[in-house]
Amino acid sequence: MRHLCSAFCLALCCLRPSTGGSQTVSPSAFQEQAKASALDGKSISAVHLFGTAEWIAGSLHESGDATLSAKLDGSSKVELSLSTSSRTEMQSPSGSGRTCHWTDATGADHRISRANCLIAIPWFAPTLFTQLSPLQPATLVITDDGSITKDGVTYHQISYHHACDSDNVVPKKWMKDIGAVKVFYEPVTLLPSTLSYVLQSDRNQLQGIEVSVVFSDYRRTDGIMLPFHIERYIQRTLQLTLNITNASIE
Repeated sequence: MRHLCSAFCLALCCLRPSTGGSQTVSPSAFQEQAKASALDGKSISAVHLFGTAEWIAGSLHESGDATLSAKLDGSSKVELSLSTSSRTEMQSPSGSGRTCHWTDATGADHRISRANCLIAIPWFAPTLFTQLSPLQPATLVITDDGSITKDGVTYHQISYHHACDSDNVVPKKWMKDIGAVKVFYEPVTLLPSTLSYVLQSDRNQLQGIEVSVVFSDYRRTDGIMLPFHIERYIQRTLQLTLNITNASIE
């Protein structure tokens, strides 16, 4: 129980207003190159995607339409209108009052725990965050981890996690593993290939649920490179496939 409380309290700590202001992180050489490859010298504040979705949950296999929007302030909205149901996922802007929740086909609202709502990086719009955002909190730490090998393939890894003062080893490890996002860049195109993060289990707060998002079929939209095929995996099992048919940026 003490460890669970420590982890929860740490989440609250990281969501309090920061006295350090916005980010002052200097991007690495690789981050500058990745930004140039994806944005071609432009700056964007929002991404809007429209297409079709296939949702798999056990024996349930549904398809339908998808509308996704993400903004530089960390807010996002995913709307899935499936054959027999619907689902909406929403995240508010980053900051101390940030909330995340989803609604089911009946319109019932389900709040997502604070632990799973720490880092405001929309999972379907990695291009948006190849540029550093002054709207992200100062507690967000971005590290260039260099070349790594994942599943036998070489990528360049950039990690995002929150830094909080704590002398307890358990919360620190919890924040590093569960409260973090890793983006794996293809070393030739310099475009995000995979994004991964770990959710905190509702049943066991110290148990992690692995989530991976795979991006492919990049196309240039108004000069910006966006993925038109997106797959989301839960514990290495395919849950959602998105095929984008139209996209716009701001």
